[in-house]
Amino acid sequence: MTSPRQQKQLHIILNPASGRPGLSQTLFASHLQPLLGPLQASGSWDVVRHETKEEGDGVRVGGEVRAAIGAQKKVHAILLGGDGTTHEFLHGLILGNPDADEAREDEESASLDEVQLAIVPTGTANALYAGLYPPGSVPEEGKEGNDDENVWRLRSARALLAALLQDTARQPKGEEKEEEERRTLVPLTLTRTRTVRPATTLHQEHLAHIITSHALHAGILRDSEALRAQYPGIERFKMAAQMNAAIWAGGLVRLLPLSGERAGVSVYDPAREAFVEPLREGGGGEVRLEGPFLYLAALTTDRLEPHFVPAPFSSTAALSQASSHPNPHPRPPAAIDVLAIRPLRSPAVSDALAQLAPAQGDAGGEETSVWASERAAGVRAQFALGALTSITAQMYDGGKHVALTYPVSAATRAGAGAKVQEEALERAGRGEAVVEYYRAAGYVWEPAEGDAQAQLTCIDGTVVRSIKTDVTVLHEWAGRVGVWR
Repeated sequence: MTSPRQQKQLHIILNPASGRPGLSQTLFASHLQPLLGPLQASGSWDVVRHETKEEGDGVRVGGEVRAAIGAQKKVHAILLGGDGTTHEFLHGLILGNPDADEAREDEESASLDEVQLAIVPTGTANALYAGLYPPGSVPEEGKEGNDDENVWRLRSARALLAALLQDTARQPKGEEKEEEERRTLVPLTLTRTRTVRPATTLHQEHLAHIITSHALHAGILRDSEALRAQYPGIERFKMAAQMNAAIWAGGLVRLLPLSGERAGVSVYDPAREAFVEPLREGGGGEVRLEGPFLYLAALTTDRLEPHFVPAPFSSTAALSQASSHPNPHPRPPAAIDVLAIRPLRSPAVSDALAQLAPAQGDAGGEETSVWASERAAGVRAQFALGALTSITAQMYDGGKHVALTYPVSAATRAGAGAKVQEEALERAGRGEAVVEYYRAAGYVWEPAEGDAQAQLTCIDGTVVRSIKTDVTVLHEWAGRVGVWR
């Protein structure tokens, strides 16, 4: 029998408030706990259960788990919750709990070599899980004769438990080879996001494992929280999208170059169907993008919902190889994919704004102030009804929006007096890409002064206000944090 000191720990992190109230607790009792039996019977593993008590409490749990690791210097955990639960737990585990005075005081005892996670999705969108198991990637459970509506939630947990049982020689031999061939430990790309609160010099650090965003996406996440009580399902995000669809954000983004074999910043060219080097507008290999932005987001997953695919190339090679539809341009683990929609790239928008006389009170009558004026409200609304509607529809159609380009010929452009929403977008044409798709090592976002929408920063669903946002990949954790598929 293994002594308690030699036992390894499997942590269960349960968020009882995630998604439908009580779902996490019900799934643990009825589905997960029975699966833990063989592992506990081995005598090599101690199962430790944690529950979050309030929003943000996952950071505390992550810090406690980090402080309790033993000589193995590894963490194995199953999380029952949504993307926010995973975000908080990883933040506490990797960056520490900012409210704990003792955090990281004993670096040697708290050293950590590897993190292996499994996800039991009980949240609303479950972006990480949707990326692991996109629709059609695995056989439907109903075809296997199992009518349990929740069995699909246990795939990741089963993969982790099978791997642990194999390590302890408790896996039935007949199942071992088949299970080993099907399961994959998918590395996660973690990013550190530094923000600065308005009217202060106070810096905050955040960890992201899915998305950091501004403009439209950040506005959606902010407003969807106010709708959560009345609309707990995914429909609240679509309602919040309508509230923010015609709001543009001013500012400047500086894309930071990758180093090594894939040095620099690259951009996807719809005509070539490949990533190419963009024209550099900044020093040191940086690429500078001037606003306004309707959409600006950095992702390390291809989808945010099962069928909503804003970054179709953002899955890594490890996940692509396990998919029935391999990614032709897998994202390197040291990179993030940055997507931008800048409405002033639209010929129809530029024409419409040029016809607007500078409004009284606009700063010098410059174009940047024209787009933000009340006189341009109709142009912004028409862009939402036209181009944004097309983009969104194709994001829900397997990520086909990356091929959209603006027209260049007068025959296909919206003529003088025509509505912006009538602009006919093309597929892989000679015009500029409607959605700019960059691959970089990180970025710096500097919102326009006084622009409330531009100051929003969303980190894995948590929305803060910041007058500067700096996002970089945590290279020191590359290959050390993974989730089982």
